[in-house]
Amino acid sequence: MADFQRNITGGEAVTSVMETMGLTAPTSVYDSQDATAKQLWRLATDAGQEMLTEHQWQFLDKEFTITTVVGDPDYALPADWGRFITDSMWNRTTRLPAIGSLRQYEWQALKARNLAGTAFTMLFRIENNQVVFYDTPASVQSVVMAYSSRSWVRSAASVLRDNLQLNDDVVLYDSQLFKKKLKLMWLKEKNFDTTRAQTEYDDLLEKAKGADSPSRTISLVPRADYAYLGRLNIPDSGYGS
Repeated sequence: MADFQRNITGGEAVTSVMETMGLTAPTSVYDSQDATAKQLWRLATDAGQEMLTEHQWQFLDKEFTITTVVGDPDYALPADWGRFITDSMWNRTTRLPAIGSLRQYEWQALKARNLAGTAFTMLFRIENNQVVFYDTPASVQSVVMAYSSRSWVRSAASVLRDNLQLNDDVVLYDSQLFKKKLKLMWLKEKNFDTTRAQTEYDDLLEKAKGADSPSRTISLVPRADYAYLGRLNIPDSGYGS
């Protein structure tokens, strides 16, 4: 066993849960014919996918770049896209935010008023799993968007996925939290009492969320949504020169 086990494999997670319940775990889990092992293996993927919605885990934060093509407004989302990170799309060429996702009434108003070429920044909406810009610029520009990925599994060959397929697939969540989640889901499926397991999981989840990324000092002083000019980008000296 490694000295530090921040992450475990799917096979190790199922084996550990079975052993804590006094059950004999098979040597290989993913292809086992043992009824309990088979059920836990299936539930392990369900557990991981459900945990995607419980917190914006920092290890899932990614970004992708759209290099615009003149006249082409539609750009596919990444294959591992899970959800957007609010107000995270910026035009790196103009250094202005891309505004969206626009609501249907806003989108229809833009179309009706025919404002193409007059908007000061790029406007977009999400449609059919694509980023759709209202108007593409006359020159190639680079638009970067941060998003939360679905890739909570890493295979032995370093392929990222959102499901477990083999024993040695690595679960990228905190190992203790994932095992608590897996055990809780199994107890629910068996209609066993889950009071203690739910409390243990909820407590560990809150601690894991707090430790996932450092917090920032909260200010009661109002400030603009976008830091065009403020304490984060004003030089220590020579301002205005």
